[in-house]
Amino acid sequence: MESKDFPLQGSITYELVAESHKRILMISKEIKKVLNKHDIPYSIFFGTLIGAVRHKGFVPWDLDMDFGIFDNYGDVVKILKAELPSWLVVLDNSVDPNYCASWVKIVDRFSEFHATTFGGDNKYRFRGLHVDLYNIKRTTHNAACEYRRQEALDYYIRKLKAGTIKEDEYKELCLKVEANYRTEKTERTICEPDQPVLAFLKFFEGNPECVFPLKEYEFEGETYMGPNDHDQFLKSCYYKGNYMELPPYEKRDMKMDWIKILPLPL
Repeated sequence: MESKDFPLQGSITYELVAESHKRILMISKEIKKVLNKHDIPYSIFFGTLIGAVRHKGFVPWDLDMDFGIFDNYGDVVKILKAELPSWLVVLDNSVDPNYCASWVKIVDRFSEFHATTFGGDNKYRFRGLHVDLYNIKRTTHNAACEYRRQEALDYYIRKLKAGTIKEDEYKELCLKVEANYRTEKTERTICEPDQPVLAFLKFFEGNPECVFPLKEYEFEGETYMGPNDHDQFLKSCYYKGNYMELPPYEKRDMKMDWIKILPLPL
């Protein structure tokens, strides 16, 4: 596939996409350096894993990277806050009350973008190019829906406290969460209730054997750790079709319409 075979949005150019990829790769290398220093296992996931498998690097229109951490997530975040270079910020709810997600973003302070798909991102204090660092939960088959229920309720309470939803909307959303939880508990098989699984919100629930032991993947000339069975992992996510097949041209969405990148301080 031609690297420019995707639609541009707003003022973004193909040259700016290439520059963005270089900056995002710099972020990921700094994260990897700290994780490796402390022997913290991590994996590339989701779109970044598809990029590694299909393109040996970025999906051409993808403008972030996805990492997963498996254990002691809070401790890992503290280490990253203490040891990442000053041009990066670990964005979470303590840094910005408008940030309500359950995972952190490692954000470049010297870039900024305007989101078109996830409009809430435009309200963050730091709106630069970033790497998402997901908390991959070790749990069991039957406990996974309880994990998703609690994560959803915690998310909505953060949004309520941040003022991004009103009390009535909060109560309505919580009722939907509880209804979905009851439905999932009813439908979920209980034949292997203690079967271990890895889970991340609604995006992934799968057998740890498709992830561990981790193996190396090539990505833009670098190596990153990832699942040992990418096929099983990706099919356990939301990639139900042939993920090696490119989506239609009109669905190759950058999710942004402008990007500004400043030089990093020496």
